[in-house]
Amino acid sequence: MTLGEQTNRLTAVEAVVSRDLDWFSNYARLWKLKTGSYSLNTDITMTSTPYTVGGAANYEPSPADCNSGLAEALLADGRRMYLYSATKKTTLITYIPPYEIKISDNTRIPVASGAGDVTVVRRVDPVGNKIRVFYSLDGPNADGLNFSREASLLVEATAWCDRLS
Repeated sequence: MTLGEQTNRLTAVEAVVSRDLDWFSNYARLWKLKTGSYSLNTDITMTSTPYTVGGAANYEPSPADCNSGLAEALLADGRRMYLYSATKKTTLITYIPPYEIKISDNTRIPVASGAGDVTVVRRVDPVGNKIRVFYSLDGPNADGLNFSREASLLVEATAWCDRLS
């Protein structure tokens, strides 16, 4: 594989991973947001009350979610949203996960590039009120490519839970 082919593959992988991480960071910020500075449709936040755009952020996770770990509840809602929202992916692409969320299991994400396809493996683990996301490469076309990435994201509704205690 030439250096140019390696560069093309890694660029394609970075684009997929960046889009994926954008979804996680946006959703971690917006999940259960009832009021605040982010504009979002209520069916996407999984709340039953109308969303407004003024004032300080106000989250509505359940006390049970606060006690058991917000990250796991957020990821479960994200998975339900992904499965439910297949028809909305074009109009709400930013807030729909590009690939199904599997908690503590590997998700294989195909990446096409001009230099051959490669597969990104994503693992998502909830840790209390944080989400840890790990990426690596797999498949025969990953030869010669060295790629791994890790991100840790805080669920912003944590501040709401802190006020309950």
